Amino acid sequence: MAVIVIDRKVSEDQLSSNKKLIHSMIENIFLALERIEVTIERVRDRQRMERERERANLLRAISHDLRTPLSGIMGSAEMLMDMTEKDDKRQTLLKGIYQDADWLKSLVENIRKSQ
Repeated sequence: MAVIVIDRKVSEDQLSSNKKLIHSMIENIFLALERIEVTIERVRDRQRMERERERANLLRAISHDLRTPLSGIMGSAEMLMDMTEKDDKRQTLLKGIYQDADWLKSLVENIRKSQ
């Protein structure tokens, strides 16, 4: 984490008399660096949580915005199928529209559930 340099010109006597002070300084520097690392990690965790919250909100919004028109398409297709004779060629087209819209709605529901 850090390097402490002691000048070679310092005598052994001076060094040993200041040994407690040097140890205290080293411990304080270490604690300060450790606090900085913990703070950085907390900030990163908050950023991750915020990104996840934003992602979930986006998925909810997209899911809602897609489900609404798909429900309308399905309802309209079902209504038109009821109004069309069973042997009418358009009946197949309407069933396809309904089934495709239902399939898309299922995909949207799976996206919403995967949050």
